[in-house]
Amino acid sequence: MTHVIIGCSFIWFGWLVANAGSGLLPNYRAVVVFVTTNLSASVGGITWVTIDYIRHKPRKFSALGFCTGAVAGLVAVTPASGFVSPTSSIAFGLFGAIFCNFSLSCKKWLRIDDAFDVFCLHGVGGIIGNLLCAVLAQKSVAAVDGTEIIGGVLYDGHWKQLYIQLIDTVAGFTWSFIVTLIIVFIMNKIPGLYLRTTQVNEEIGLDKTELGESLYQHIEDLKLQQCACACTQVKLTNGVNKSFVGDSNTLEVEMTPKFNNGKISSGLDIQRNGQEILSASL
Repeated sequence: MTHVIIGCSFIWFGWLVANAGSGLLPNYRAVVVFVTTNLSASVGGITWVTIDYIRHKPRKFSALGFCTGAVAGLVAVTPASGFVSPTSSIAFGLFGAIFCNFSLSCKKWLRIDDAFDVFCLHGVGGIIGNLLCAVLAQKSVAAVDGTEIIGGVLYDGHWKQLYIQLIDTVAGFTWSFIVTLIIVFIMNKIPGLYLRTTQVNEEIGLDKTELGESLYQHIEDLKLQQCACACTQVKLTNGVNKSFVGDSNTLEVEMTPKFNNGKISSGLDIQRNGQEILSASL
């Protein structure tokens, strides 16, 4: 969780610099872009936390939810950050978080494998932002540095921009989908570049199967030590319960993967002074 918050902070800061600096001029419009980007991210984070608080029990304010919502807000406002007012940017964070959160639920229901929620955040968020830009874009905001646009639907009454943004969204989505599909199809045919590893490797963890080590091995070792030093009860596969209590004798605990009909389970072996006192499949 610490890494998530640190990473979100870096992304947020970098996104502000990227959006505000995209015009390559230190002018008032860059300030507007900076403010709209930051405000949309803030509203997105608060909205996501609120949705999760209402939908899930026990009700908690999630730091992970805030970081996810902030990214959704950043993605949604990016297409429009230089064309909308700070007030309008609130809508981008709000609707971006709502639709991205809903898309996560759809992903689970449709059983789509999107490990990092890339499409749910960047795909759906980008689509929402692109369409909202047509609705909330303002000529007065773009005119801060002399840029002329026809404006959007709500403030300037130009419905044509909505059609343009919709066509742009469909064209971009189609191009990205087809080209990506071609690339990953070719990659999957090249030895060593397979898109999916085996189920056994996934269950063990790619850190151990591919790199031979785990980033959180010290935490796993600490949990096993606590298990050995506390009064613990393990239910064996045959229904027999055994208990042991840590004492002055040497207790050796080993957690190893065990295979049964192609499926993996954790095996717990406990020894005292070199003699096995408990072996179980968990």
